Amino acid sequence: MVTSKSAEVGDRILKVTFCFILMEEIWKDVEGYEGLYQVSNLGRVKSLSRLVDKGKYGNIYTKERILKNQKVNVNYLFVILSKDGKHKNMTVHRLMAKAFLPNPDNLSDVNHKDENPSNNFIYVNEDGSVDYDKSNLEWCTHRYNCNYGTSKFRITKTRRKNNDVIIQEIVEKKYEIVYNLKKYDSKRG
Repeated sequence: MVTSKSAEVGDRILKVTFCFILMEEIWKDVEGYEGLYQVSNLGRVKSLSRLVDKGKYGNIYTKERILKNQKVNVNYLFVILSKDGKHKNMTVHRLMAKAFLPNPDNLSDVNHKDENPSNNFIYVNEDGSVDYDKSNLEWCTHRYNCNYGTSKFRITKTRRKNNDVIIQEIVEKKYEIVYNLKKYDSKRG
């Protein structure tokens, strides 16, 4: 669906066109939590309705519900999954990759192609196959993931900035030490 909006800004009329791609949300079981949780190609995780044993409180029926994504360091999204009374934090992008992306080479890492760790999206065609060019996640080696995109540039830039601050502090300290030594020598002489 394509929608256009016009707005007057000063003496100009701006026309903005929005394009909405409506996709069907596909759900698959979470590996190791079959029948308990499912993950979608759009990055949502849901708890399935079931009877939960609450020990001395008996069994409680829980309705199906979408879990709230939480953020962990550097904006990676995670959810808390429970099984047999044990809770585990699981990153959403790994759950999605395990459910939707084949990993025949047994690669260890999941890469975000756009380098946005909150953008968990896998494009699934109508026939159920994954379109890897349109998807944002891919399996990769740890080395590839570390060297991907602008990450090296950003790390180098941060280190350079930190090193410049440290060098400036060293120069200032050295100047103070030299100044204090000269001051001390002039008093002696």
